[in-house]
Amino acid sequence: MSDATFGLSQGDAPEGQSVETVVRGRWRETCVRGDAKSHVLDVTVEDAQGHFSAKGGIGGGGAPSDVRELVAGHSYVELGADGTVRAIHFDPRMSPLGQNLLRDMLSLRSMRLSGLVQDGGSWTSEEEDFNGRYSAPYTLELPEEGLARITKGTRTYAASGSTQKLTKVAPLVRALPATGGELVLELATFQPRSLRSHVEVELVASSRTIGQSLSHLELTPAGQAAVAAVDARKLQEDFSARTARGVRPGDLAARDADARIEERIQREELGSETWASLLEKAGESSPDRAKLFLKFKALFLLHPEACRDASALLATSKGPHETTFQLVAGALASAGTPEAQHALVAAIDATSDRLPHQRTLSSLLGTVSKPTPDSESLLRSLVKGHAQDEVRDTARLALGNVARSLQGQDPQRAERLVQDSIAFAQSASSQQERVVALQALGNTGAPQGLEVLARTVKEPDATLRQTGASALRFIESDEAERMLLELATRDASDRVRGEAVSALSFRTLSPQTVAELRQQVRKDPSESVRQLLVKVLADEAPRYADITLTLEEVSRNDASASVRKLATLVLLRLNASEG
Repeated sequence: MSDATFGLSQGDAPEGQSVETVVRGRWRETCVRGDAKSHVLDVTVEDAQGHFSAKGGIGGGGAPSDVRELVAGHSYVELGADGTVRAIHFDPRMSPLGQNLLRDMLSLRSMRLSGLVQDGGSWTSEEEDFNGRYSAPYTLELPEEGLARITKGTRTYAASGSTQKLTKVAPLVRALPATGGELVLELATFQPRSLRSHVEVELVASSRTIGQSLSHLELTPAGQAAVAAVDARKLQEDFSARTARGVRPGDLAARDADARIEERIQREELGSETWASLLEKAGESSPDRAKLFLKFKALFLLHPEACRDASALLATSKGPHETTFQLVAGALASAGTPEAQHALVAAIDATSDRLPHQRTLSSLLGTVSKPTPDSESLLRSLVKGHAQDEVRDTARLALGNVARSLQGQDPQRAERLVQDSIAFAQSASSQQERVVALQALGNTGAPQGLEVLARTVKEPDATLRQTGASALRFIESDEAERMLLELATRDASDRVRGEAVSALSFRTLSPQTVAELRQQVRKDPSESVRQLLVKVLADEAPRYADITLTLEEVSRNDASASVRKLATLVLLRLNASEG
């Protein structure tokens, strides 16, 4: 809300602020280049008219008041074979608000056909726009000979993910019921006869609506109006020159706007610090570790060349016990850029004879959010060829994390890693090998591993059952939750029940699971397991009012003073948050 992308003031609170932007004109698309797999369109808005107005202190972001300035210039849009927008190369003169308007227009006219559909047929398409990913229902009608009407129904936006819970939570941006669209095509030429689209979106924070957006797009043929000729060669040269400069293109999800905000945050965090000044502070007797970690991360994000210095430091460090080693290595992994990952890979290569370095750095490499092929290759090489069992095991666990990170980025790479984990889990012979294999498989979070884990949680060996329970924590499926509930309430081992309860804390639980855990917290024979159950139920209390009654009963009647005390503290925290 503090970015100029939406024309909002950077200094004022969002409540009470509103922006109205009206643009009228001719939307022109010119095919610059194309083949069977993709094509590039030059998009312009000609003869733009309208107005930009703000209320409640908005406008401090420097957005121009003349709408012609907002949408002026040539922007290039790369489309896939199915019409999806892959990238948008905005005109350099276009303001952030103008770029958002262009995204709006492109997302509103984005309608996908799904193969051959008969009159009256329907389908659902998974798409993305400036508000994020959504599902859209479509219907097809043939109102008259030679015409097809495609109606796009209300979008259902994907909810925001949570780092603590695997299941989805309420979205920040959501479409209102009036949202929809209609496209009429001429069947002989597949040219649009008309397009009308209407989107109403509300922005929600802490269950309050703090903003609304209305977008209406209506396109009709220009009739017999003359269309000015364009110089196709000039457009091709301009597009080639713009992409050759290496400027990051935008997309419909406005991730480039997010990147601008993130960069500003990192610059404020780093301030005037340099690699040398941060090293000096890290070497002090009582450094501020949390603050220095964030500053090192900002340095690596803003100045990728500093990653080379970091790699050299790690390679010559005495080991992970050093404060500077911990701060620098952790910040590289948290930054996660290709340069940061290359620094970690180089440091691992340079310390092949030092076990602590290898274990710590390879483990951190597995935590990056966007693993590069080089990072994956290095971890694979450690699994296959390192002389130390501990390093091989650590790298295998890291590859499991890499697989989970890649599931939404590169499904093919993720699937290869998952299949490798399954094969190792099926071939492992010793108990130690089996434990590592199950942990690595669990780290992938892949439902393909459920068959192996289903057999594991029935093993007579409690250690294997406990490992299987832990491995289920990242698998987001009803079957995984059912298996964990069975272990949490019926396994004979306290260790297994406790591990299962801990694994359940990683997910948002179903009403049936919550009901059984409310019963279990009253009767489980283990004090430590009951403490874990209190914590899990406390996490679910905002969603289930009756949990408070159970926790009150535990705070009064549990046989253990420690459990009673924990339940009392949890209730105090819940009451304070409600107040």
